[in-house]
Amino acid sequence: MRLFAAVELPDEAKRRLAAAAAPLPALVPGLRLSEPATWHVTVRFLGDTGERDLPRLREALARGAAGAPAGVAALAAFGAFPSWRRPSVVWAGLGGPSGAGTLAALARSVSAELLE
Repeated sequence: MRLFAAVELPDEAKRRLAAAAAPLPALVPGLRLSEPATWHVTVRFLGDTGERDLPRLREALARGAAGAPAGVAALAAFGAFPSWRRPSVVWAGLGGPSGAGTLAALARSVSAELLE
């Protein structure tokens, strides 16, 4: 399984992000956006993971996320992997006074727990 740790976005954030992303398919030929219900903030890519590792990962993720404060993030920019000419993934960069820092702290905490 190819796994990642993610934060679920509130419905209102998904609505706002969808509105901001709506013009992208007209600007990038062949681009199709996934359903907003699937949108999330990736905290850490875990890669190929065996089922036997899941209990350890769940525990590490729970420890890493314990006590994480809520933050408010703002849309900073859109980007694409590997490029806008051949996008397979469109991403939204986040900024804002507390949200981006809170997410970065969460990513560091989760990463530290996963390395133990």
